Amino acid sequence: MNFENLKDNEEIREQVNELVKDKSVIIKIALGLLVYTVAAILPMFIPVINIIWLIVGIPTLCMGFVKFLLQLTRDKETDIDTMFDHFVDKKGLSTATYWLYCVYLTLWMCVLYIPIFIKAFSYSMTFFLLADGEEETANNLITRSRKMMDGNKMKLFKLVLSYLLQIFLLVILLSAVNVAIYGFAITEGLSNAILLASVIGYYIFSAYIGFKMYLAIAYFYEDLKVNYKE
Repeated sequence: MNFENLKDNEEIREQVNELVKDKSVIIKIALGLLVYTVAAILPMFIPVINIIWLIVGIPTLCMGFVKFLLQLTRDKETDIDTMFDHFVDKKGLSTATYWLYCVYLTLWMCVLYIPIFIKAFSYSMTFFLLADGEEETANNLITRSRKMMDGNKMKLFKLVLSYLLQIFLLVILLSAVNVAIYGFAITEGLSNAILLASVIGYYIFSAYIGFKMYLAIAYFYEDLKVNYKE
């Protein structure tokens, strides 16, 4: 396998930053997150359907979300309904892949006592391979991901960590703001308003940073796929 020509993480982050400069992409990110959240949660409140949705719907929607991310890195004109493509022809494979992925992670953690995040990174390309149209069995997709990530887990870990640190710094900043609020003699109403604004701001910016992180993983996959040889 030749991974010598892989882009460094800084280049991948620059690709993401360049993509999100487009206002239409920002709008699609916001709408995509909203649609995904509503679609994932709403059926859970309907008796009987919620069980079916948990078993089949959530895995299929997750794969669709990955496809949306992947297509967004390739074509800014991608429609949000891309998220629901797998409900047409890949419900079975999406469901089997998702649950086999979960089973493998659980077994590695419980039986062999291997930290779950190591195998999570090892299998991290599984959903992207499926979303990219690869017609293989669930087990083969997971195996291909493991081979692709051989020697690249730390690189992806550092890429993901760079975004998680941004969220962590955001938490520290907002915590400092809230502590400062109580250090001044301001009314309770104003204090609560600032606190509410801080919480809303946190969720908005953490969701934005999180989405950028997933876009970065999508770019990572694209680069890995080009350089991967069986």
